[in-house]
Amino acid sequence: MAAPVAALFAGLAEHRERDARAGGTLWRPVSSTGTRAARITVVWLALAVFVVLDFVVPVAAALVFGLDGAAKVALVGAFVWLGMLGPAGLAAAATRRVGLLPTLVAAFVFTIELGYFVERSWWWLNPGAWPARLALPTMEMHFNLLPLEDTSPMADESPFPALALTLLLGAAGFAAAVLTRAARDPFLDAAPPTKSLRPRLLGRPCRGPRTPGLCPRGRGLRGRGGCRR
Repeated sequence: MAAPVAALFAGLAEHRERDARAGGTLWRPVSSTGTRAARITVVWLALAVFVVLDFVVPVAAALVFGLDGAAKVALVGAFVWLGMLGPAGLAAAATRRVGLLPTLVAAFVFTIELGYFVERSWWWLNPGAWPARLALPTMEMHFNLLPLEDTSPMADESPFPALALTLLLGAAGFAAAVLTRAARDPFLDAAPPTKSLRPRLLGRPCRGPRTPGLCPRGRGLRGRGGCRR
């Protein structure tokens, strides 16, 4: 369920930005690409906090009671976080274009339907299997969470091929999150260019000798003799 959780984190962030109209940055000299890059970076950090809180209890319990496998559990947590990066970026891009609910449905398909084929010989052709193929051998479990047999192909598999593909998926997700523009917004389409937006909505800026302010709409600039055109 890593992909749906990642999609929920990224989708809610995009949904909030849409409702807040990007905090006014759409009308300011701010790079939209840089804003999107910063937003997906924050989502990745939030996912890291989520994974740490999810895995800190079993790791701490293993350390306190002297159980084996504490390092393995921590490694699984790191692999789970890496597997969330790509789906989070793709979900951020998809939410901008089609909305949150279709994106969550696609995330479930990505994890369950595509991840189901994680133990096939052609798993490396299936992006939905890459994150699971990275974590399952370390967990020593099948996709259905049954223990992994010694005769299974995943038992002695190196994690580096799946790690490379998972990082590639993360890079693709980051690129999609940064480069994908939001769908058309009727309010933004109707808005005039930046220089004329302020006079249209707020009135013309007034620059009096001591007390700058706003003139009534359409009366021009305030000078020594009052508002003038």
